[in-house]
Order: sequence, then C-alpha cells, then structure tokens
Amino acid sequence: MGWQRERGAVRIDVESVWDAIPKVPLRFLGWGLVSVWSNVMYLYPSVALPGLPDDARVGFDLVLVLTMVLMAVAARFRRGFAPLAARRWATPAALLLLLISTQIDFLAVWFHIPSSALMWLSLLLGGVGTACMMLLTSEFFGFIHPKRAILYMASGWLAGAVLTVFLRALPLPHLWACMTALPIVVALCSWRSCKSLSASERSFMASRRFSFPWLPLVPIALCAIVKRCLSALVFLEVSTETVNDLGMMAAAVVVLAGLMRYGGDLNMRSLWKLGVGLMSLSLAPFAMAVFGGQAIAGFIAASLSSAAYYLLFLLMTAIFANISYRWGVCALWLFSIEHASHLAVGTGATAGMEQLITVAKVPLAFLDVAFVPVALASMVVVSQLFRRFSPDSLWGLAIDDDTSFSESERLRRLCEELIHEHGLTRREGEILFMSMQGKRPATIAEELFIEVSTTRTHIKHIYTKLGIHSRKELLDMVGGAPAGVDS
Repeated sequence: MGWQRERGAVRIDVESVWDAIPKVPLRFLGWGLVSVWSNVMYLYPSVALPGLPDDARVGFDLVLVLTMVLMAVAARFRRGFAPLAARRWATPAALLLLLISTQIDFLAVWFHIPSSALMWLSLLLGGVGTACMMLLTSEFFGFIHPKRAILYMASGWLAGAVLTVFLRALPLPHLWACMTALPIVVALCSWRSCKSLSASERSFMASRRFSFPWLPLVPIALCAIVKRCLSALVFLEVSTETVNDLGMMAAAVVVLAGLMRYGGDLNMRSLWKLGVGLMSLSLAPFAMAVFGGQAIAGFIAASLSSAAYYLLFLLMTAIFANISYRWGVCALWLFSIEHASHLAVGTGATAGMEQLITVAKVPLAFLDVAFVPVALASMVVVSQLFRRFSPDSLWGLAIDDDTSFSESERLRRLCEELIHEHGLTRREGEILFMSMQGKRPATIAEELFIEVSTTRTHIKHIYTKLGIHSRKELLDMVGGAPAGVDS
C-alpha cells in the first residue's frame, strides 16, 4: 500500500508509492521527444515558418509515409538492412537531418527569408530524420513484452505532451535552444540503447520473417478516418493541437493507471472496449455541435475521439509488438508499415474532407448528416474485429492466422516470455519448453540425461513460479495440448 494509518492520521509511505511507479528506460522516451520536435516544428508549428503554405503538415506527413515505406521495402528485400538499430550510421544521420532542418527553419524566421524551396528542403530533411528516429525506437518494441511496449509508449507520450505545453510558452531564442537540444537528447538515448544491444538481441531484431499485417491495420485505419473527419467537420474555438494533446494525455494516463493497478494482469480487451465506446460516444456531442451550434460540444466531441484514437493506437502497438516478440516477424518491417499506414489514411481523410468542402462545394450540412452513419458503421466493424481479440494469435486478432508459423515456434516464443516474466532458470526453461510440447517427465529426463526425480523437482518449482498446480493447467495456459498428446 502507498499509505499507512498512524495514530488516527494517514501517513504517506513515499517509498511504496515510488516503487509502484513504472520505471521507463530512457531510450523509450525518445519516441515522445521526437514527437515533440515534429509537433512544434511542422505538425502544429509554434512559429510561422516563412515560405511554407498552410498545408505544410500534409507535406510533412507524406515525407514520413514515403520514408517508412522505403524502410519497409529495404527491410524486406535487402538482406542485412534490418535491424536499423544495428546500423552505425542510422542515429548520427537522423540527428544530422533534424539539426539541419531546425537551423534552416529558425534562420528563416529570424532573417525573414521567404524562400519556399529552402523551407521545403527543411521539411524534407526533418521528415526523413523524424521517421528514422521513430523507427529506431519502434524496433525495440519487438523484443519486449507487449504490455511493456504500451507502458513505454504511453510514458513517452505523457512526457512529450507536457514538454510541448512548456515549449509553446517560450520566446523564440529559448525555443530555438530547446529545439536544437531536443534531437541531440533523442540521439543520445537512441545511441545508448543501440550500443547496449547484445549479439542475441541483434539477431532477434534481424528476424527474416515477413508477413503483411493487413488485419490489425483495418481497425486503426477506420478510427483514424473517423477522428480526422470529425475534427474537420466541427468548429473548434481552441486549436487542434490542444485537442490532440489532451486526447493523447488522457489515453496515456488511462493506460498507465491500468498498468500500475493491474500490472501484467491488465485485460487488453478493456482498451478496445473503452476506445470504441469513447469514439461512439463522441458522436453525441458532435451532433449537438453541428446541428445545435454549440462550440463546447465540438470541443468535447473532438477530445473524446482523439482520446479513443490514441487508446486504440496503443493497443495496435501492443499487437504489433506481439507479432514481432512472439512470432519473430521483422520489427522494422512491421512498424514501418504500421506507421506509414495510419499516417497515410489520416492524411488522406483530412485532405479528402477539405477537398469536398472547398473544391467540390459539397454542402456542409450534407457531410454532417452523412458522417454519423458512416462513423457508426465503422465502429461496428472495429467492434466485430476486436471481439475476437486474442493476444496469443499471430495478428492479435483470432482471424485467419498465418499457418506458415509452426506450433513449435509459437511455443518457443511463449516459453521465452514465461521465463522472462517469472524468473525461471536456464534448466527450468528447458524443462518448461519440453513440458509445453506435451512430453512426460520420464521422456524429459531421458533427453536431458538427468534423473526422473530431478525432473519432477524442477517441474514442481516451475509450477510454483507460474502459479499453477498440474500439467493440465500448464497445457491450458499454452493453448491446449499439442496434437497427439494426451493431456
């Protein structure tokens, strides 16, 4: 407990409270910090950059998408390219691109240089550098437990959102100093984490298995479309970045609170239920905003949809981390596709909505009326997909799993996870894996050249650490007995 009652008063046990706070490795904060850089510089710029049109955000998103697509292609077809974290040039190159982009932008502001070509060059360099930094961090999600992946991402988001609020209040010289230092800090975190990789971890990240994760992309794409279209249709008295930051912070706080409360027992199904519920709930204030003219309702609708989107985005991160962590699919390949897909869909939805309103001159009232049933239908599809959510399946969704992955490989990944979570010894890990394959103690003892009694003792210790009491419970834990095995 984080508190103790003493003589009728409540005394805070600081050490217990501190121990309950998840410790986040600094390397994963790089994700939040590089997001801060991109938000302040291009996505929601704090300074008016001369020579850039109002739709510069679309250009920045397109650069991110193209860079990540190229990274995915390189990982798939160029042997030895993945992992990016193992390439010595990756972090310095990304840092150099971000620093050059930062200096160009601020010099243009200070000296009033309205050069469109120069600013687009800066945007190009910044987009490529941002994409590389994001992927360098994302690769590490591939060899940690999926729940740790969302813990680290949520922590990075929360830190980044708070830092963004602070940076927006700074005068230009101080902002320049911070935006110059930010890529350096991100690069140091990335460099330190890449340097700490062991040979086995590099080998794990460089897995040569590739499968296109079409199924998990469907729900996050639909949610991105609903979020972007809703934001385009409602009138907001506050800035879009404020709504975006609030939604991100709310999602991060919910996930962190759940992980602190339940730890590894957090039910991942609760994330999609809450996310889909909030996204559907946002349609009520949306209707009040567009048909009743209530600005506060528009703010509530946009905030709810933003929080819902980021909750589901965290769940997608867990699913993609699971695909790499448990099934050995290349992390660089997976996260390049994931980032590129949701950015492309979101940018396309925003651009399409703006074209309908400004170019095609489609009546806004018609779009408002048409949006509600489309959004509801999208949420129904997302709900139906997530109802079959299964963290043990290849896609995280128990539909059409790729059978090219052997049962032995699935058990090996699951065994590694249990060893890591419950602190099993090397010998206990060997015996656990053989037990998961359905082998009896006598067979295990024969193959490992040890006594049957020793094997039974190890199995007893394994059961104690896993919190189970029988072979049947072990086989149930791993998804049932293998074919041909009597449980």
